[in-house]
Amino acid sequence: MPGCRQEVSVEIWRIVDTQERPDLSARIRKNEIHTVIRGNCGHKGRINAPLLVNVPEKEALFFVRTEKTSEVENRNTRAMLVKKLAASFEEISEYLDTVEILDQDELPRVFRESNERPVQKRVSSSGKNSAAGIDMPGQLHLILSEISQLSQLKDMPRRVELCRQALMLVNRHQNPPLWAMLSGELGNSLQQKSLG
Repeated sequence: MPGCRQEVSVEIWRIVDTQERPDLSARIRKNEIHTVIRGNCGHKGRINAPLLVNVPEKEALFFVRTEKTSEVENRNTRAMLVKKLAASFEEISEYLDTVEILDQDELPRVFRESNERPVQKRVSSSGKNSAAGIDMPGQLHLILSEISQLSQLKDMPRRVELCRQALMLVNRHQNPPLWAMLSGELGNSLQQKSLG
């Protein structure tokens, strides 16, 4: 409420592990994480903050993107949070390479009893589309990771080179989405390179 001037302290979580913090898991299920309720007026508000949720028991990783933030900023934040989470593991689990992208209101659905939940968008933690069940060679994974870090005009020649290398490693018929994504990235990079 505009007239309410009560100060409130807010906890903002960047990474939540549901095994370590079942209390936060309960708040996520109720769609109450990053929600603020003012005591005097009862006004309810939501903090627009990115959140990475690790659900080890389901071997799943979810990223809640922030509203009114560019895709590039969300991708960079996601990559940074996944890297920070991975650094806390003694042994890296394969599922950390795939992140499901959600809006904040969609997050509670991932905690439904049924495993049949809609997948909105899965991307690799490096920011590119996942190879949808097809094993990705280590070299390709490294190339995709480097591509995701190159966004400046001066980076376009290197980005073009990497896209071409990656396309040589992807079979168009075995993995059409990844091949199409890389082709699109190559086209965009060539266009930007000509502008630079």
